[in-house]
Amino acid sequence: MLGLADVRPEYRLYVAPVSDAMAGNAKWTEVATFADETTAAELIGDDLYLLVNKGTPRGRLVRTSASAPNLSTATVVVPQGPIVIEDMARAKDALYLKLMDGGISRLRKVTRDGRVSDIALPFDGTIGAIFADPACDGVLISLTGWLTPGGVWSVGADGKVADTGITPRPAIDTSGYETTRAFATAKDGTKIPYSLIYRKGTKRDGRSPAFISAYGSYGAAAYTPAFQGRLLALIDAGFVVGYANVRGGGEYGREWHKAGQLANKPNTWRDLIAVCETLCADKWTSPARLAIGGRSAGGITVGRALTERPDLFAAVIDGVGWSNPLRYVVEQNGYGEEPEWGAIADPNGYKYLKAIDSYQAVRDGTKYPAVLLTTGVTDPRVAPFHVAKMAARLQAASTSGKPILLRVDYDAGHGIGSTRAQQDREAADTYAFLMWRTKGA
Repeated sequence: MLGLADVRPEYRLYVAPVSDAMAGNAKWTEVATFADETTAAELIGDDLYLLVNKGTPRGRLVRTSASAPNLSTATVVVPQGPIVIEDMARAKDALYLKLMDGGISRLRKVTRDGRVSDIALPFDGTIGAIFADPACDGVLISLTGWLTPGGVWSVGADGKVADTGITPRPAIDTSGYETTRAFATAKDGTKIPYSLIYRKGTKRDGRSPAFISAYGSYGAAAYTPAFQGRLLALIDAGFVVGYANVRGGGEYGREWHKAGQLANKPNTWRDLIAVCETLCADKWTSPARLAIGGRSAGGITVGRALTERPDLFAAVIDGVGWSNPLRYVVEQNGYGEEPEWGAIADPNGYKYLKAIDSYQAVRDGTKYPAVLLTTGVTDPRVAPFHVAKMAARLQAASTSGKPILLRVDYDAGHGIGSTRAQQDREAADTYAFLMWRTKGA
């Protein structure tokens, strides 16, 4: 097989006999074009299995002949369902499918005779990758959860899942914490999944501080279960920590992405607002103790939630956030972002960009909550001017008397390459700000 790829998740696919390729005279037969939206392929004998998204945005698994491939007549092995088929891996006994269910990973097995079975995982978590050997039964998976550190788990041909113990476990007792997954209802009736992590025995009386993060861009499922030791310090301080799987991400596939993209982008921050309203109504927290956070493109989410509903939040953390999208043309990554946000030269694109621009949405004389904006001077992804302008605009406009602070790390960029010490310092500053602005209410 020969695949030709670019930045898109799908690729062009060709096949040719191995003997011809080895002899240097292969005649490559086209199997799929970019328009076919094929994102994965596995070859077993003459059976070519393809993961196809065209017409089925959550994916379907089909089978065709490698010697005479034809997508239009391919046999559907696993039809599109309510959850997303993300990837597949070939083992001796079966194909193993990696699925995404609203932010939670699932695992499915497909045998050569077409039998499909779900494999029960030990907890709601995130499968980072599936590792398979065509000569061996079963697979290995990397698996982590909100309260379970990442590890390598084995999945046997009998469906049993076990921790291999390869990855050393940190000496952290998580038995005193628990998690909840629930759904909020957006204004248009869409169910928005969210997850909460908190100490056992936390009272639902509206007095607990809460810190809710969201992203919702590029079709990426950004906040799926992952063990984050630093956050336990915030939870130990009494916080309910949560993540909202808002539209614009990939938690329910390409439809979920498009529902929070371009003209539909307002759904992203309004989904976050809906989750926060639900948490207050259910007495997990209250507006006087509620904080939200987002990073990078998540700066759009929290920035527009802040400017649309300043009364709902006690504090906002805007980390390296995209606050002034109308000025994307002066950034090195700017023009490559147009498919996600819109092109400023296009009248509709301008409207989309104006709608997501938090800086433009700030209004004088408004009582804004406390805001901490952070940046790294060498950030190549979101230029420092975004949060710098946003901080200055909020300081000038707000009449609440609450602090609007700008944190600058002169040795950092977008955060991807930050050292552990830098990450610890930023977390300490963030947690101190959150406790200052929410626990005294």
